[in-house]
Amino acid sequence: MQAQVEPQFLFETLVDIEKLYQRDIGAAASNLDRLITYLRVALPRLRDAGSTVAAEFELVEAYLDVVRSLHGGAPSFTVTLPDDCRDARFYPMLLLPLVQRAVRGDSSIPASVRIAVQRSDSDVVIVLLIAAPGGCAEDREIARVRERLAGLYGARASLDCIELHGDATQLTMRVPTAAA
Repeated sequence: MQAQVEPQFLFETLVDIEKLYQRDIGAAASNLDRLITYLRVALPRLRDAGSTVAAEFELVEAYLDVVRSLHGGAPSFTVTLPDDCRDARFYPMLLLPLVQRAVRGDSSIPASVRIAVQRSDSDVVIVLLIAAPGGCAEDREIARVRERLAGLYGARASLDCIELHGDATQLTMRVPTAAA
């Protein structure tokens, strides 16, 4: 899981960029630059044993920049990250797989992805709100993240999912934290 760089995403993005070069060289070059930025952010972290909440959000934002450039600006992305959570220790590749799963689902790209972070006692709580229904179906990505959380934190961590009003999915990850 930690060494995952979504190969399907990479290949599909390269194919999309190649097609775009035939229509709009400037837009294709910009999209290629976004992909390179994402890879520069992602690749050094593949073998890292630890990260921070802020660093993982940087990775998610670089990923979504590529997705948005290929899908007409969708999904919009907003983050609420209080200063007291920015440097909290957070293991790599726990959040990105959930975001990847949300934007490459069987249906269309969600209109928005919102992430809010807060402290609760000695935990960091990350709420991922995806403007698309049906995101709580148990699959291998959700199972893998839950297994990884259990392996890293035992019963002190959790990942919960609820469907909101039939038009949105909310994933809530709770992890114990310490300063990085």
